[in-house]
Amino acid sequence: MCRLLAALPASKSRQGELIVQLSNLARCGVVPQGEPEGHSDNWGLCSYSNQQLRHYITMTESADGSKQLEKISGELKQYPQELVIGHVRKASIGDSSVLNAHPFIYNQYSFAHNGTIFDISKDILSEECQKIVTGETDSEIFFARIMQYVGEGNTTKNALLKTIKYIDKTFDYTALNCLLADGKTLYAIRHYNPKNTYVKTLAMAEYYTLFVGYEKEIPVVICSEAIPDAPYIWKPLGNNEMFTYELESNIWDINQSI
Repeated sequence: MCRLLAALPASKSRQGELIVQLSNLARCGVVPQGEPEGHSDNWGLCSYSNQQLRHYITMTESADGSKQLEKISGELKQYPQELVIGHVRKASIGDSSVLNAHPFIYNQYSFAHNGTIFDISKDILSEECQKIVTGETDSEIFFARIMQYVGEGNTTKNALLKTIKYIDKTFDYTALNCLLADGKTLYAIRHYNPKNTYVKTLAMAEYYTLFVGYEKEIPVVICSEAIPDAPYIWKPLGNNEMFTYELESNIWDINQSI
């Protein structure tokens, strides 16, 4: 259970301010019914510039009040990036170790997930992709499965969609909400499971949301929830919708993922 945030190219003048929002999301972001406040188990972020992964950090502390987060926010105000992906975590599988902090990185790929996939530890990955998994989380196995399909010759988009379809038919899960980037394109998907017991009984469809913040009809930021007082028009993605943003051309689109 987590909060996701992606600052898009149009956010360059406000990237530092947006990344500081990870602190607020860690402290008082929306939580499922009956859960204690906060997403404070760990946090991380990465950034891209000129289609290359430039900055990557994961921390075991909470983002709330983090001096390291404040430092990075200041750096982004001075040296904005094409894309910044941030994540604050409320652990469901795996402890608060830095190995379990998102985003996960493999070559130029980065991945952050919000949701829980049950029994995915039983998934059989290729020997090469087993090496990607260094922590205990279901999310990292989700990412490794995407990378396995990429390694088999699928495009990033097709590998992501193929993985979602595979998990859909193989495992029970609450949600597969995620951000995936390869340096050229960002993919953001909202995909929760209305059949899951927790989703049904705890009204978790209201937790597993994903919003796009627009300024003058241009997407600026993606976040698990609308950020209060941010000067954007927030529009939620529907369930099974995918937002795609090409970094070089600034072309974006929303369509059904499944």
